[in-house]
Amino acid sequence: DAWGFFKVCTPIVVVGAPLGSLLGSFLHRLVLAAFVYVTDFAQFVGALYVVRPWTDEKCNEATDCNSTHICLSSAGIMVAGLLCFYVLQYAGEKLISKNDEIEKAAGWSPDIPRELSIEKIKISE
Repeated sequence: DAWGFFKVCTPIVVVGAPLGSLLGSFLHRLVLAAFVYVTDFAQFVGALYVVRPWTDEKCNEATDCNSTHICLSSAGIMVAGLLCFYVLQYAGEKLISKNDEIEKAAGWSPDIPRELSIEKIKISE
């Protein structure tokens, strides 16, 4: 069964990966990020439509499932993911501000190309 999925995915990856790389080199990173957000949201809605965790249709005595448990665990996973990415974003902002302070202390300016700032430091020494 897995080999069948592999065979189906192979032509899509062979065409899609280079095409995505080509398009990604021409688009701004925020456009790519927006595209990822839209496709992730569409995937989430599609998964909700397919799985329908709020119903008991797929539950029986053999599966021992509970729709409340499935909904709560799904919501918990989503909240945990949001918190994880928020922490990563916060840590990234802290690292960027620390890096900016180090560059400012070293005499580098965002308005001046870095190579010229380094030359300025060498001349002053």
